[in-house]
Amino acid sequence: MEDTTEQVYFEWLPLKEEGLQVEKVLWPGQMAFEEKKDSWYTLLTHQQGILIPNDWEIELKDIPFDGFFETAGGYMPWFAQFKGGNGYIAICTTPWNAGYQAKHPQNGPYTHVSVRFEPSLGRMDYRRIVRYTLIEDGDYNDACKIYRQYVKEQGNLCTLNEKAARVPSVNDLIGCSFIHKGIKTFVQPESDFFDPENPEKNNFITTFAAREKEVENLYQLGVRKMYLHLDGWAEPGYDNHHPDYLPACIEAGGWEGMKSLVDTMHRLGFMFGIHDQYRDYYLDAPTFDPAYATMLPDGTYPQHARWAGGPQTYLCGTQAPYYVRRNFTEILSHGIKLDGTYLDVFTCNEGDECANP
Repeated sequence: MEDTTEQVYFEWLPLKEEGLQVEKVLWPGQMAFEEKKDSWYTLLTHQQGILIPNDWEIELKDIPFDGFFETAGGYMPWFAQFKGGNGYIAICTTPWNAGYQAKHPQNGPYTHVSVRFEPSLGRMDYRRIVRYTLIEDGDYNDACKIYRQYVKEQGNLCTLNEKAARVPSVNDLIGCSFIHKGIKTFVQPESDFFDPENPEKNNFITTFAAREKEVENLYQLGVRKMYLHLDGWAEPGYDNHHPDYLPACIEAGGWEGMKSLVDTMHRLGFMFGIHDQYRDYYLDAPTFDPAYATMLPDGTYPQHARWAGGPQTYLCGTQAPYYVRRNFTEILSHGIKLDGTYLDVFTCNEGDECANP
């Protein structure tokens, strides 16, 4: 316990790993939190954040990404619990290979939550820390303020004003309608999404010109602030061939059609951005090379066919910047000026560690 702040630090140190293959460390354990009261509640940073009273009638089901911190299951590495006005916040200060597990049955009467630590490239390797701060006469707002102050002390707090100072167009997003549209969808037969009984549902194309007319119509209806997020804009179709996602969809109008859409957006005072991907690494991508894939500690490569593009592994993060530079240089060479881009999964999924020597 730190005398000045009275914060309690739980530290786990791997002193000796020889002869062991640790799968996970479940420590420190859950707090006693067993009474069926609506004034007893748990905070989880699951997606937009959830608050679970101990008597809540709905069971807490599977948490995305198994509650890994810094994924959609736990965007910030903390959780908190309150018994009336007294509680605690637990901040994992080493979140890179850590997560939480939580259980709340239907109607309670309890909610359990605790931390787990997993290996890094097959080893526990480094000190793991959870910091507990006790809170008297407070609530969830106090927990959030404590985490904000912690992030500020680490030098990691970046406010919206600071972001706008670096990239002024951030201010243009305030008050924007966010429109999510697509151009080409192509579902590979090997994909989990493929519907063999209704093949007409698997593939479709909407032209750039059709999206341009929709944008102009929205302007005529009175929309003045809008950001268009465009999926499936490239020839391979949505979630295919990444990171080789070029050129602009030919059947939808090609580079000229895409440029016309973007130019119209800007003429009307709107903002334009694309969906792109530099993690999912599709086996049928023209430049696919297993030497650039994320290798697991046992020498194998993760593989699945969950998304529309079919069989894939993951691109080693060291290679992503080269593909980003190549693709965006090509987009700009056709006169297409982007206001933004959504690089999928980097902040939603768990991080990758590549064991390739």
